[in-house]
Amino acid sequence: MFHRLSLLRGRIEPTDPDGDERPSSPVLRFRHYLHRVSYHRHRRSLTRLVSGNVSPFIFRCSPGRRYTEGDNVNSKLCRLCKTTYETPEHVLLSCRRIPDMVTLRTEFLRSTHLDPDLQRSDSHVFELLKSLIFSWELVPVTAKFVHEGLIIWKDTCDIPHIDEHYDDEQE
Repeated sequence: MFHRLSLLRGRIEPTDPDGDERPSSPVLRFRHYLHRVSYHRHRRSLTRLVSGNVSPFIFRCSPGRRYTEGDNVNSKLCRLCKTTYETPEHVLLSCRRIPDMVTLRTEFLRSTHLDPDLQRSDSHVFELLKSLIFSWELVPVTAKFVHEGLIIWKDTCDIPHIDEHYDDEQE
């Protein structure tokens, strides 16, 4: 079963490596990405992705969405590659039809010591996105990647931008 909040389902909230708390799955907690990500727009893009506020507004399918009997498959396929469902994780980490996204992804994955050329299954890409978001150390660069990836995707698909381009933002 898929859900717009599938990135939050079953997650373990990371804790400060220098602190004495143990990782857990609390319902109410000040989330690590709210204070680890310095740039407001990066934080907002990541929060929108995690909270399911990008599907179906930006992507045709929610994170983790897989084929279900009765699906109108053609309406859910990636607009560009038409090989799998258009989920955030597919667009950000798999689709090879947008050169700017491929370049951004390659730089990002290399910076996190991951092989950008490795072929990954849909379920692996979904779990990879979750692990990048919920990593204490990687969440700032992941938020930047998500933010820039959303801009590239919106530009490519002519989806309107809302508050994404500000040169005067301070860290």
